Amino acid sequence: MKIRSVARAARTDIDMVPMINFAFLLLIFFMLAGTFTTAERTPVTPPHSRIAAPADPSGDVLLLTADGRAGFGGALLPESALPPRIAAWRAQHPGQPLRLKADASVDAARVVRVLQTLRAAGVERVAILAARAS
Repeated sequence: MKIRSVARAARTDIDMVPMINFAFLLLIFFMLAGTFTTAERTPVTPPHSRIAAPADPSGDVLLLTADGRAGFGGALLPESALPPRIAAWRAQHPGQPLRLKADASVDAARVVRVLQTLRAAGVERVAILAARAS
């Protein structure tokens, strides 16, 4: 009598469920941990600074373009239309800082003029943004 050995076939398929679960967990983690920033529609290249510190991410951004326009709240407007817009923003966001991002080609007199407009509108804290020089 011959005894047959019952050999089980080796399992060759790999279970992919744990890897898929891990990939989804990583996806969810990076979605929750990451920050989303809105891209600016107007091209503004800020001046470079060797001592630029990271800016406070809170507050809205006022853009000063090289062609003499100002961007605020997603709209480009002439500098003369800035005071009522800033006053309305100030009424809705009391005490919140405003970030000023001026193009590197904007002259200092224009920046000072805008800062005086912001002070007259009641904005107390303004951060001037610059790019870190490499």
